Amino acid sequence: MSGTGKRDDNPPARHSSRDRDERHETARQTTEDAVGAYAKGDREKGDRLAEKARQMDSTAVQEVIDDLDEDAGSDHSVPGKAGSPGSREESGR
Repeated sequence: MSGTGKRDDNPPARHSSRDRDERHETARQTTEDAVGAYAKGDREKGDRLAEKARQMDSTAVQEVIDDLDEDAGSDHSVPGKAGSPGSREESGR
């Protein structure tokens, strides 16, 4: 400690970790709300929400983008069937 007492004024690390986790989840939800706004054709709202999320936690925004990219590569036409072991598509029959 430098003698200023500042070190004692800092909250315990668990609080800042919890705050980071909450901020991350809020940023993820805000990003998902932005995606919803874009899907409804409201680009202005989508842009505003996306920027707000990016400022909160850009890694949360990237996670949502990665999740969307992963989902886009999945076949959702027959839930639980396409690509499952033993399906026609998987077995080549």
